[in-house]
Amino acid sequence: MERFEIIPEKIISAALSYSDTGEIFVGQTHADALIEFEKKYPDCMNPYFIEGFMTSKDRFVDRNEAAGVAKQSHQLEHLDERRKPNAEKYLDSDDIAELRKQDDDRD
Repeated sequence: MERFEIIPEKIISAALSYSDTGEIFVGQTHADALIEFEKKYPDCMNPYFIEGFMTSKDRFVDRNEAAGVAKQSHQLEHLDERRKPNAEKYLDSDDIAELRKQDDDRD
């Protein structure tokens, strides 16, 4: 009988979902995702976005759901006790930026 390892879903990038089209723009931070949006829509004034994250299962999740995903996959363990409680409820791209840097350093 074959055994399959269940790989937990992780947060992989910050993302913005553009409400007018449903397109998703990604970046290391939400500011980076906004730059990607502005490249495609340079003349768009006052766009409305849902801020969230992309997961390793290619899902867009809002900040609240992202906090749960990050907590479940132990992506918040590096945070100090002052930042961790907030990140467990409402994820910010800075909360996982340090993790991405650590992953890049390992490659």
